[in-house]
Amino acid sequence: MPKSRLSRFRLFSIAPLVLVGALSAGCADHVTPQPQPDAVLNPTSIDFGSARVGTSPSRSFSVTNAGGGTIAGTLGVSSAAFLLVGDSTFSLAAGQSKSFTIRFTPLDTVAYACSVSVRGIGAWIRVLGRGTATAASTPVCYVPRTQVSFDTVTVGASRTLSFSVHNLGGGVLRGSAGISCPEFSVVSGGEYALTEGESVLVALNFAPTGSGGLKTCLVELSGGSCGSVLLTGVAASPPTGSLRLSRSAIDFGQLLVGRTTDQTFRLRNAGSAPVPATVQTSCAAFRVVTSLPELLPAGDSLEVTVRFAPTDVVAYSCSLAIGSPPSAWLALRGTGFEPPHCNIESVLGLPSRLMLGDSASGWFTVVNTGITRISGRVTATCPGLVLLDSVYSIKGGASAIIRFKVIPVRVGTFNCTLNLGNSQCSSVSVGLVVDPQPPADYFSWGSCGSRDGQIGQATSVAVDG
Repeated sequence: MPKSRLSRFRLFSIAPLVLVGALSAGCADHVTPQPQPDAVLNPTSIDFGSARVGTSPSRSFSVTNAGGGTIAGTLGVSSAAFLLVGDSTFSLAAGQSKSFTIRFTPLDTVAYACSVSVRGIGAWIRVLGRGTATAASTPVCYVPRTQVSFDTVTVGASRTLSFSVHNLGGGVLRGSAGISCPEFSVVSGGEYALTEGESVLVALNFAPTGSGGLKTCLVELSGGSCGSVLLTGVAASPPTGSLRLSRSAIDFGQLLVGRTTDQTFRLRNAGSAPVPATVQTSCAAFRVVTSLPELLPAGDSLEVTVRFAPTDVVAYSCSLAIGSPPSAWLALRGTGFEPPHCNIESVLGLPSRLMLGDSASGWFTVVNTGITRISGRVTATCPGLVLLDSVYSIKGGASAIIRFKVIPVRVGTFNCTLNLGNSQCSSVSVGLVVDPQPPADYFSWGSCGSRDGQIGQATSVAVDG
């Protein structure tokens, strides 16, 4: 209960008495009371009297433990016009005292009354004050918010917040909000001229351009001793996509010109944000035939099919660029070729009839009408035919002569098939009639001529190496 300017609040405790030795008969047990905690508030009420709107006078008071034990608690205030400055807790042993400061900031010309509660001991201090008008010609600057926190903003994004500037006095409060930090800017309200009672919102923008954690900046307010406002914000790296390929290269090998073949790879977004799944290739022989989404979500993957369609007999080496801008590349290789075209010209130099015991030579020409080289070995298993040329290798557009000799071993029809040893080249058939030897008085023609005409002879072999 209040007692003059001092208020006492006693807390009682009983401590057990420790007895040493024996008690005499007939003595009654007893305890000795310990000193009691005694909380004293000084003063028990505070009157700020009259204070001009916008000013902030202060007063002090104390809490003392005038008894024993320990008292502890927390102070609280119930009006926005009054503010406890600094630490508002206490824990006091016997004889200890702690001082506190309360500040009065009237916002209007009215009377204010509230209590400072002293939690822990169940007491309070009455606080009074009155706001009065300032001189009509004097502006008074009041900024309720002295710190603005933008929290976390992703690089590339921005956030706009504001604070207010008030003229609680008279006259005209003129000033500006100055800022010199590149990542913070004043959006509106940067210049102001406030008459009595007017206010302005100063809008600020935080647009971080690079990560790096906490960013701070001071907004300097000119005019009327407005002071400054601290700006804080955290710049965070933006979420990004990250494309990953299951293969770094695809080799399609050789493929006939005009045909197509497909191979696949898997595309995965290993990042934390969607990423464009566009593809570009540096040559027309390769193209993606899979329908791709515009964006590949984070964590998703898909199978992509690439088609190779050579249009010329060349080796292709290209790359597939994936993403926009490209962030992954796939090497592509393949060779276009045409099959060799093997033509066999007619057998020359061989007569249609040959006498047993005689021989005749002939030849045929192998022509490569394609582009790529053809090669092979000519074989024949016919008795009576001897190959004079057997191995050939012919580049595109060239030809080679294959010579042979027929030495029949029996009368009748002689037929023999020559295999050229290459699937592109057809076999060659050699045929003639073998006649018996004529009577002794018949002129032999074997070394001079032929019944059907002169036998041609191959004098060279044009084999392209």
